[in-house]
Amino acid sequence: MREGKLAAQAWPMHADAEPQEIQAHRALLSDLAEELGSLTEEQREHLLAIYDAAKQRDRPSELNIDAMAEVIDDRTLARVSASNDHAAQRHASDLASFRRPTQRALDILSKLNSDAAPLFDFAETMEVLVEIGRLCGPLWLSGRGDDFPELPDLALNAALPALSVLTTTSEVWDERRGQLITVNLSDRTDEIVAAVSNAVADSRHEYFKLVPTSGPLPSGRAARDEEMKRRTGERLRAERDAHSAVENLLAPIREWQERLNARVAEHERQAAEVAEAAARALRRERASEGHDMPAPQPYGVSARGAELWVRDVIRHFGAADAEVTTATNDGGVDVLTERHAVSVKHYTGSVPVEEVREIFAVAIQRGLQAVLFTSGSITQAGLDFASVAPVALIRYDVGTASLAGLTSEGTALVEQGFGTTFYV
Repeated sequence: MREGKLAAQAWPMHADAEPQEIQAHRALLSDLAEELGSLTEEQREHLLAIYDAAKQRDRPSELNIDAMAEVIDDRTLARVSASNDHAAQRHASDLASFRRPTQRALDILSKLNSDAAPLFDFAETMEVLVEIGRLCGPLWLSGRGDDFPELPDLALNAALPALSVLTTTSEVWDERRGQLITVNLSDRTDEIVAAVSNAVADSRHEYFKLVPTSGPLPSGRAARDEEMKRRTGERLRAERDAHSAVENLLAPIREWQERLNARVAEHERQAAEVAEAAARALRRERASEGHDMPAPQPYGVSARGAELWVRDVIRHFGAADAEVTTATNDGGVDVLTERHAVSVKHYTGSVPVEEVREIFAVAIQRGLQAVLFTSGSITQAGLDFASVAPVALIRYDVGTASLAGLTSEGTALVEQGFGTTFYV
C-alpha cells in the first residue's frame, strides 16, 4: 500500500496514460514479490491488487516531482530491501514465539523450585495449560476435528495430576443452587479442555499465516516438488519444536512430582521403621508376660489342636483373654476374645464364601470383629466378600509357626497385633 500511494503521487489526475516509470515500478515490485519463496501466487496477486488500488485512489491534481524520483529502481530497491529486513526480523520473532514457552508461563512454574509448598491459583494454572495448547497449534495441519493433534491431550494427562495438588481451590457461582461453591481443579476439567482446544485453534490460525503449508501448489513440476519439500520440512520442524517447547513446561512439573514421590517414599520408610520398632517392643512385652509364640508342630495337629494353637497365637499377639469355645453350637466361632470372633479352618482345601459370611454374621451379631484363620486357601468369592465386609483373613502353618495376612485387615493383625481395630 505504501508503494501504491507513492506511485499515485507520480501520476497526476490530468495524465491519462500511466507513466512508464510507474509501470516499471510495478514490474519491479512484482519481481521482488516472486522472489519471496514464502509467498504463494495468490498472495502475490493480492499484494499487487492492493498496490493498484492505492495507486488509483490517491492520485493528486499535480505531479509530485519528489515522488517520481522515488519510484525509480535504485531507490525502490533500497526502500523495499530495508522494509524486507525489518519484516524478516519481525517474521522471525513471530515464528520464534511458537517455538518456546512464554516467559510468563516459565515464571509461574519457577515456583516449583522453592522448598516451600508451591501453590498456584486457578488463573495461573490455566495460563500454563493454555500455553501448552498455544505451542501445539502448529501441529493441527488441516484444522479438521479428526486431525486434532494428540500432544495437548498427552501433556494434560501428564500435568494435571501434579497441578491438581498444586492448585488452590476456587469459588464459582452455581446457577442451579444460586450460590458460590468451592471447586478444585479436577472439577473444572471440561473448562480446561475447552480452553486448551481453543488455544490450539487460535494458535494454528496465527502460525499458518506466518508459515503457509497448504493451498494450491505451483503448476510446474520442479516448482511443485520444491514447494512440497518445503512444506514437509516446515511440518517436521513444527512437530519437533512443539514437542520440545511443551517438554520445557512439563519438565519442572515432572521434577516436582519426582521430588514429592521421593519424600512420600521416605516418610513411608520412616513410618515402617517406627511400626517395626513398635512391633518388636510388643513382642518383647508379650514374651515377658509369658505369651510366647507357640512352637512349630512339624507333625501337624488335629482340628482341636489347631484351635488351641491359634488361641496361643492370638494371646501372643496381644489378646491375653483369648479362649477356645466349646466344640458344639459355636456358630462357627472357635476362639473368642473381648473384641474378636475367630473361626479356625484346619484343612488344605479352599474355604468357600459361605463360611466367610458365617463368621462375619456371627461377629456382627455379637458386636465383635470377624477373623478367620485357615491352613489352606480362600476362594476368590470369599476374598472379595472379606475385603468389603471386612473380615480379617489369615493363613497359618503350624509346621513352621508362620502367619500371613490374606486381606489388609488380616495383615494389620499380624503386623500390629490384636489390639488393632479395623472397623467400628
